[in-house]
Amino acid sequence: MSSLCRFGGLALYCVLACSRLSSFASDVRVSERFGYDPLDATRFLQAALDSGASKIVIDKKDAPWFTNPLRVRSSNQEIVLEDGVELVAKRGAYKGPGDMLLTLRCVTNVTLRGGHGAGLRMWKCDYTNASLYAKSEWRHAVAIYSSDNVVVEGLRIIGGGGDGIYLGEGQRGCPNTHVSIRNVSCLECNRQGISVITADGLLVENATLSDTCGAPPESGIDFEPNRPWQVLSGIVLRNCTFENNAGHGLEIEPICLSNNSRPLDIRVENCISRGNKKGKIRLQKGRNPLHEVRGKVVCRDCRFLDDGQTPDGLRVAKGEPTPFMLALENCTVRDPSASGGT
Repeated sequence: MSSLCRFGGLALYCVLACSRLSSFASDVRVSERFGYDPLDATRFLQAALDSGASKIVIDKKDAPWFTNPLRVRSSNQEIVLEDGVELVAKRGAYKGPGDMLLTLRCVTNVTLRGGHGAGLRMWKCDYTNASLYAKSEWRHAVAIYSSDNVVVEGLRIIGGGGDGIYLGEGQRGCPNTHVSIRNVSCLECNRQGISVITADGLLVENATLSDTCGAPPESGIDFEPNRPWQVLSGIVLRNCTFENNAGHGLEIEPICLSNNSRPLDIRVENCISRGNKKGKIRLQKGRNPLHEVRGKVVCRDCRFLDDGQTPDGLRVAKGEPTPFMLALENCTVRDPSASGGT
């Protein structure tokens, strides 16, 4: 793998190298072409996803579509949940610590779209019951790995056993590229509303990330690379609301990056953070002076409102000096932290 690919310059090559070719079949409605079972529709849904159809419509039935974990393995697909359709994790399943409702790995040109009232549901209350399930923070509702040109929009995601949406690495050195998450709500998830491990070109717009509680950090959205070659670049959060989370509204933890990593580039525009128990923003600096993180985080036209339960407002956690910048432009900050710093 070339150094350019490792740092995102050939991200599309990375995606194509591990993706399957689509057969570009005609559009399909799942129940009409493959079938439907009100108790367990897994085999029908997975057959539709594997069919290579350019458009897959999960059509409205009298009951939800209950399913075991599903995998999107073909590129060039649009997956549509009709108005009122719920894709629901089958209860009693998802016993594996990494069992996720819907996984996209190394694909390109994939859209996951919901109509009015459509959504995904998992059962956090089950997964956190130690007598029923092994403890895990990775049972995500939607997981996207090393994929390019992915759109997730118009969905209400409830009760994720890990994150509502997770953006991770499916192939070393290949970040997710050109991902858009729009008009999405991630509610009552176990770890985060959204977790971003690596992304080069990410738009999160008109999203509500709320009521996260269970596994730390419990924030609305968390940016937290695991390896120094991973990327947080070209990221825009716009018109989003982070509220009533057990952690922070917005958490940025680049402690695994180094001075050789791509500089941070995160913009937060016209967003609201309120009612989060640990504060509005937490920015964790590097612990090692040899691992200075470069780049910038810019918050513009945002409102960071009084959380009422914590002294922390905009908190920069302790660490070694670092050359990356946090800038606030035309922001409202109510009751900023006196102890944590701004």
